[in-house]
Amino acid sequence: MPVVPLNQALYGNYKSLTLKMHDQGILEIVMGAAQSDNKKLSTADHNMHRELSTIWQDIDKDPDTRVALIHGEGKGFSAGGDLGLVEDMANDFNVRAQSGKVRVGFMLPYTGTFAQLGVAIENGF
Repeated sequence: MPVVPLNQALYGNYKSLTLKMHDQGILEIVMGAAQSDNKKLSTADHNMHRELSTIWQDIDKDPDTRVALIHGEGKGFSAGGDLGLVEDMANDFNVRAQSGKVRVGFMLPYTGTFAQLGVAIENGF
């Protein structure tokens, strides 16, 4: 599938997620293992957790995106939350409160307000 330029105004600040726009309006979102602390499976550290909550809002603003495909880099979809993030959530109320706001962002595609189709691709069980 040919890759076309991304809308940098919407997607230029993402660092934990690798974004590729393919022709026909297909946005590929890769949760990167290389960006995670363990370098093996993608784990949602503070930054990826935040980016996963905002990406859906940015996609919703993008008239060129018809469908979003999200998957993990490598063998697995995701190893889940980074243990550093989990520990910070247990020890710091402000981190816990922010995490609750992020979870609301995760749910945006499932609330009926998301205009594009989102597909999660899992590499085996």
